Amino acid sequence: MRDYSEIIELLRAGREQKHQVLVGFDGFIDEICEVVEERLTASTYRPVKTITDYSYKVGKYAGLSMNIEIVPTMIKLGGNAPIMANCLSELGNSIDFIGAIGKEEIHPLFEEFSQSCRNCFSISDPGHTDALEFTDGKIMLGKIEPMDKVNWDNIITQIGESKLEQIVKESELIAFNNWTLIFGMNGIIEGLTKLLAKTKHRPFIYFDLSDPTKRDRQDIREVLFYISEMHTFGKVVLGLNKNESDLISQILKKKESDLAKRALMIKDKMGIYACVIHDIKGASCGYEAKCQWCDGPFTPKPRLSTGAGDNFNAGYCHGLLKGLSPDEALLTGVCTSGYYVREKHSPSTSELINFIELYIKKQVKE
Repeated sequence: MRDYSEIIELLRAGREQKHQVLVGFDGFIDEICEVVEERLTASTYRPVKTITDYSYKVGKYAGLSMNIEIVPTMIKLGGNAPIMANCLSELGNSIDFIGAIGKEEIHPLFEEFSQSCRNCFSISDPGHTDALEFTDGKIMLGKIEPMDKVNWDNIITQIGESKLEQIVKESELIAFNNWTLIFGMNGIIEGLTKLLAKTKHRPFIYFDLSDPTKRDRQDIREVLFYISEMHTFGKVVLGLNKNESDLISQILKKKESDLAKRALMIKDKMGIYACVIHDIKGASCGYEAKCQWCDGPFTPKPRLSTGAGDNFNAGYCHGLLKGLSPDEALLTGVCTSGYYVREKHSPSTSELINFIELYIKKQVKE
């Protein structure tokens, strides 16, 4: 692993270079909310601070009834794919996007994002998420019906196979987001695998399953097989948060409490290029025969946590595109996410580099 100063210089030197990326396949309107603990006046309230507090608040009313008040604090573009793609765009990359951001016309919340893309194909209307934010995490309440329209047949009907083959051929990165809520995703993976086999180049291929705990275990085994098979045609990286890695390691029958070693074990079991696991304190990577942990710029009071994981994914992939190794790219991942939760928006390249420099200085002092 290179010295931090070398990594920063590499990022700075490649600041003007655009990389072509294909990102899909969901889309949601995110309504960021707080849960009211105590209503003080018509315009003021005290919010529930933690998920533990919220679970206790709800649990004690079992067998009775209760009223929960939520207060929207922000409405923004959402979905794993749009947030990741938007961040990669802010970092200076060229985006081809396929997802669910408006059927007849692009939803106004996604208009600016869609105009920043080289190609933007919307297969259906977006879903809707009420994101309940707490100091120790978030609870996502999703309405997902439009995701039923996101499937391989509808993608080919709208884009055309020859056009999509050309996009795949030009892509340095292909990112698959939200397998959990898109039941047509396996078909999309199969279809793009066939196109990759025809184009015969090996891009980075990033997978974010997006909390598959609600899916049948056999379904999860099936998609892990598809992901492993895709490594024949590209450098496959599986991105997980800690909770997801708990589940995947159980399914693969690979128990390991240390997240860095767990990432390496999952990578080896699946036979892929790398596995990345992130949580609120940092991130780990399994790559080649190495496992690496990187402390993150943790803050106990994030201003916005919905989308933090997607920004990690974007920052991590941006590092790969800039020539960082999978373990070195942990730095760009944790710092992109760290910037986002503090500033409530994704960083530009300059903002990311400045944030990394501040992060390194703090690390040195400690």
